[in-house]
Amino acid sequence: MEPHPLERYALDAQRPAVVVIGEESAVVLDYASDDTVWVWRSGKAVAYPAALPVVAVSDEDQARTAVQQALVGLEAQRLVAQQQLDDAVLDHRDVLRGIRLYVITKYRQRMVDRENLDAFLKHFGFAPYHWTETRIEFTITGAFRVASGDAEAAAALAAEHVAVGVSDIRQINRASLAYQVRVDEPAMVAGGETPQSAINFEITGSFVVNDDNLPYIQQDLWNHLQPDLSAVAALVPGSQTHYLRFETAVVE
Repeated sequence: MEPHPLERYALDAQRPAVVVIGEESAVVLDYASDDTVWVWRSGKAVAYPAALPVVAVSDEDQARTAVQQALVGLEAQRLVAQQQLDDAVLDHRDVLRGIRLYVITKYRQRMVDRENLDAFLKHFGFAPYHWTETRIEFTITGAFRVASGDAEAAAALAAEHVAVGVSDIRQINRASLAYQVRVDEPAMVAGGETPQSAINFEITGSFVVNDDNLPYIQQDLWNHLQPDLSAVAALVPGSQTHYLRFETAVVE
């Protein structure tokens, strides 16, 4: 039979063509590129030049056997490729879960703030991180002195201006902060050139933080929950002392 370019048989839409390449039957599959053609030969798919001269197999039984073998081989390769794809998808999902867990862990370790965590998860299409709130109930007792000889007036001003400092507590829900200040009967401090009044106070209150990582919450409270006396007039520098007590409860 007269040889023809391999690409001629790649255009046969009726049935797969079977040709001879190197004395072996080869089933013509489809174009691999503009100038190469896929064929099934020797148990695998191989790309040959489209211009390669080949001769068609004229024996029907030989052609039918070659096509059947190609179909079996292609199905086996499809199953292997599908399994590899499934494994790759699972591996990719594991990697993505690991990345998400890593950045959430950094957030819970106070190495990433909430705003950047949310932005990261959103940017890469990860599921948002939902937290459980924790309610804090606290009591701060303390004392300070003011440079004033009018103890009663000093106490009245202190009751108005003693506040609680929470600005450095991470993830606090500021709208949830509520507290009361109680000031004891002031006492004049004897000695010194300037009259001073000693004032004892107690702050009781509560707030909520948008987190449930109790060890880090408690560390934040010990480090940053404290009285704010910045608005107290005539505060004697270095005279402030305070003691903190608190209880935490995860809000279900």
